[in-house]
Amino acid sequence: MPVRLVDTLREAVGQSPLGAQAVDAMPATRPAWADPAAVTRSHDARGTIAEGGHPMPQVMADLSTLGPEEVYALVTPFVPAPLIDLAGEKGFESWPEREAPELVRTYFRRSSASPLAPPRGETDG
Repeated sequence: MPVRLVDTLREAVGQSPLGAQAVDAMPATRPAWADPAAVTRSHDARGTIAEGGHPMPQVMADLSTLGPEEVYALVTPFVPAPLIDLAGEKGFESWPEREAPELVRTYFRRSSASPLAPPRGETDG
């Protein structure tokens, strides 16, 4: 089971295991903000992963420039649980959606509670 493999790897590097409950804790219904029509930036990481690379640096760089109303979509062959955790620690909400057995689209946005995000609807300038 993929969750067991991820948990084993997380424990090996000193991180707490996700467990099936963490994956199952994602909302069953799509949050209103995770609308494919609202996506302003996206990254398909399947090629990077297939070549043995890791998309985390690119994704975190992309997220760091995301505005308060913008939605980012990441395409991977699996739920990117460690990346979701890291993004959450940096003030981002996420919602993964399995579209096919080897296709997961994970939506990200700045959390309204994030200290890095200005109040919704407020912009610089």
